[in-house]
Amino acid sequence: MDPLKSLLRGNPFRELQEFMRAVVETTSSIPELVDAMSACDMPRIEEIAERVSEAESKADRSKNELRNHLPSTLFLPVARRDLLEVITAMDDIADAAEDLAVSATMRALVWNDALRANYRDLADEVMKAVGCVAKTVEELDDLTEASFHGAEAERFLKLVSAVGRSEEAAGECEDTLRRQLYRSGEEWSTPDFVLWLEITKRTGAVASATERLGNGLRTFVTRR
Repeated sequence: MDPLKSLLRGNPFRELQEFMRAVVETTSSIPELVDAMSACDMPRIEEIAERVSEAESKADRSKNELRNHLPSTLFLPVARRDLLEVITAMDDIADAAEDLAVSATMRALVWNDALRANYRDLADEVMKAVGCVAKTVEELDDLTEASFHGAEAERFLKLVSAVGRSEEAAGECEDTLRRQLYRSGEEWSTPDFVLWLEITKRTGAVASATERLGNGLRTFVTRR
């Protein structure tokens, strides 16, 4: 089906899913980025960052097409404001991934064994959160067929709750890493310490955006 015709018929979810897949593409290089950062391989980091920026631009184009062709509220299966909030949260995930990649190009990080282990834990939990919310978005077709009610709605809400738990796990890893940085701050130069805080913040922001997306998706069921 032509995407525009699908939108005009009042079902934006296929296009929303396509946008989410583009968003996931912006995050897919995070594990490779972590490897390059750990190896202090700046040329590789810069190549990955360029790839992430290209993926983010692709996601932006998908977002703009979706927003520009939304039908009026009268023909949408959910409230327009809720749908726009979901689109914004998806965009935030892509933006956070790009911000992380750009920050990684600023300077080679100084590592120790504890930082390396804790940062990988954080990155792993962030990727789990992205995967969890992407799976939830893919369930929108079944939710629509069930008219947002019944067993399918309950299952959808359980998936949304799982997104929240994934983000919480990522947040705990971020807090652990941040505490470690402050406790050993005298070991770092000021630029190294500041960059580590920035990298930690940018990485955690990807997971935080998944929680906002999950909360937005929840309204598709709870505001009926």
